[in-house]
Amino acid sequence: MLRRLTIGLVVTAALVVVLAVVARFSDGPLGPFPGGKLSGVRVTEPVREWSPILAGASHLEIEVNPASPRSLTTSYILRDGVLYVPSMLAAHKTWPKEVLADDRVVLRVGGKLYEQRAVRVTDPAEIRPLVRARDASGPDVDVSALSTWYFRIEPRTP
Repeated sequence: MLRRLTIGLVVTAALVVVLAVVARFSDGPLGPFPGGKLSGVRVTEPVREWSPILAGASHLEIEVNPASPRSLTTSYILRDGVLYVPSMLAAHKTWPKEVLADDRVVLRVGGKLYEQRAVRVTDPAEIRPLVRARDASGPDVDVSALSTWYFRIEPRTP
């Protein structure tokens, strides 16, 4: 019995490693595993309104770190026409730190690519409504104690 359990665990671990490696070199993330550089139709005109682009999409894909691109799936918040991307437990993840080092990101929605910037939101007055929109927390949230970071998506300037 112990031998079968050990073999099962080894096979499972090997499959997870293979899937993670395949995902890293694929076009976009595979489930919880980060993917590589995103492909799709590049949109060159500036985004004036995110609502029609995101209609029906519960998540989007974001590519970070242009020097060594990797992509992941994330949720988003659309508030007053402004697009925000949250990162829960951000201090323990790699991608938010990569965005702080280089804010250039690519978003993929519906097979289309949007080159943007992701700017970390640090103003409590801007964060509070995002927390309420996401978590239905009260207005007295201590935003300094939050483990979620919010990034505001802005256009890239040449």
